[in-house]
This record gives sequence, structure tokens and C-alpha cells, in this order.
Amino acid sequence: MHRHYSHALLLLLLSVAASACTQVDSTRLRTAGQSCARTDDCQPGLQCIGKVCVSADGDALGADGEGTDVDTTPGPPAGAWTDPISGLTWQVEPSKQTLSWAEAVEYCRNLEPVGTPQWRLPNISELRTLIRGCPATEIAGSCKVLEDGCLAHECRDSTCTGCLAGLGPGVDGAYWPDELRGDTWSYWSSSPVQDIKSHAWRVAFARATVYFEPLDYQKYVRCVR
Repeated sequence: MHRHYSHALLLLLLSVAASACTQVDSTRLRTAGQSCARTDDCQPGLQCIGKVCVSADGDALGADGEGTDVDTTPGPPAGAWTDPISGLTWQVEPSKQTLSWAEAVEYCRNLEPVGTPQWRLPNISELRTLIRGCPATEIAGSCKVLEDGCLAHECRDSTCTGCLAGLGPGVDGAYWPDELRGDTWSYWSSSPVQDIKSHAWRVAFARATVYFEPLDYQKYVRCVR
């Protein structure tokens, strides 16, 4: 009798232990706001969205119930790159053909996807934010040609000449970020030369040169938004 009782008790304990093993240990599940790989990693009532455990309404609620909205800001459109330094979004691939200045303005205005903010031709200061590896013509360099600074032709001095061709950090030695592609030569800005209205400023990324050209000259275009 005693042996039969011990055997039954042992079976009961084994059953309880097996049941406990099949239950999910909730203490191991991620709380709201913690990283996850799938929804099963999160506590009940939460979903894994963007590799973060969030509530059904998209909030990452902390233990105290205070919420922090999950960042749902869309990234750059396909074929575009956002510069972490300037915050500007650029075409990765520029225009396939060279264009006059007026054609460049229209090219950016009509670039797909049309939306807000709209694509546009960058001004000379914006275009100079792309220069990398040539200190004098980088946006904080000694070249004085700037959208909110000096746009007259005499603003260009020897410091705007740039650097040796083909030694930049970009593909094919371009003086722009490695993420960009395209011909390394001249790109239009939207900034006209202040005292020569028939000319506009441009940047040649093969040498990081800041210069100006007649509006009917043919240059490449890289739009910004």
C-alpha cells in the first residue's frame, strides 16, 4: 500500500514538472521597447515591429506605462541616399546625359517620385556639402563661394581650384561620398553668378573645383530633396 502511494505521488510530480516545462517562461520575453527578432520574443499583447516589441497601436510602452512612439519616418526613396552630415537626400545615380542649366532645373522638378518635399536642383552651398577629401572646397573650407555668402564672380579665388584629379575617397577617385555614383566631372548648381546672370556656379567632383559656366553649357545633374 505504501509502495503504491509512493508510485502515484511520483507520477503526479513528474506530470507537474512536464507541464511546467511546456509553459513559456514569461520572464524571458522582451518587454515593450526592447529588441526582438519575431513576435514570439515579446510578452503577450506586444508585436515585433521593426525589431522592437511594441503594443498593437505602435507604441513602445515602458514598465511605467509611459510610451515612446516608434519612429515610422520613411527612409529615402529607392535610388536615393541621405547624407548623415547635412541631412539632405540625393540621387545616387545622376542624370545620364549632360543638360543645360534650364534643362537641369526642369529635370529635377519632374523627377519621380513627385511628392513632398520635391526634388530640386541644389544651390552651390548644398552641392559643396557633397565634397569630401578636399578641405579648401568642402562646405567649411576657405573657398568663399556660398549661397548665403558671396556669389559674385570675384568670390572665386585660388582656394576654389580644388585638389589633384582622381584622389578623392569616392568611386573612381571622386571627391564625394563613396555611396554616390556617376561621372565625376561638372554638376550644375541652381545658384547664378550674382554679377553675370548668364552664368551659374557648378562643382567638378573629379578635382572638387568650384567654378562658373555659361547657362547653355552642358553639365550633369544630381538632384536634392
